[in-house]
Amino acid sequence: MKPNKPQPKLAFRLRKVTTRGLAVMQKGIRGTGQVTIQVKDAIARTVKSVRKKSADIARGCWNAIAAFWSSLQLGHIFRRLGLPFWGGVGLAIAGWMIDNLVKLSELAIRYVLGTTPTPTPKEFLVHTLMIGLGLGFTLFISLGYKFRRPLMQGVFVSDKLTQPDGKKGLILLVSNPNSAMFAIEYHYITKRCL
Repeated sequence: MKPNKPQPKLAFRLRKVTTRGLAVMQKGIRGTGQVTIQVKDAIARTVKSVRKKSADIARGCWNAIAAFWSSLQLGHIFRRLGLPFWGGVGLAIAGWMIDNLVKLSELAIRYVLGTTPTPTPKEFLVHTLMIGLGLGFTLFISLGYKFRRPLMQGVFVSDKLTQPDGKKGLILLVSNPNSAMFAIEYHYITKRCL
């Protein structure tokens, strides 16, 4: 009687299944890598388009706010009321700073007297920062105004002081009538805008 030798057949089948399994796994890994690259590219394209659309939306919102602000013509309204626009802004900033200064003083008095609830250092910090923000905003506006309209006082051009721009109206304090007439002639005849 011949003994059964299933071992070579089994080993051959196991080798064949293993080889096929490894081939399938390699294809899967390659496919997964390709899918990963495609997903990464799709995400990058989506992020890029979202950034572009967000920038477009932000630009559109800013333009709408600017158009709305210019349509209000607050400067024109303030001038009609006899108030300069920046005067109103200055009053608002001053009111804001004074309000925070009063609150800071109140917190200091409550702290010294030991009333309950005792103010925390964060409360002091908040009002101090608000006052600093108001001062910074005032400084920013004044620097912007200074650079926008540089002072030309005392600048000599060809042995004369620089000539001012023509004005629509003049307020004259007259001690010498000749200087007043010179100013009127300059703005009325030379600049033709009085």
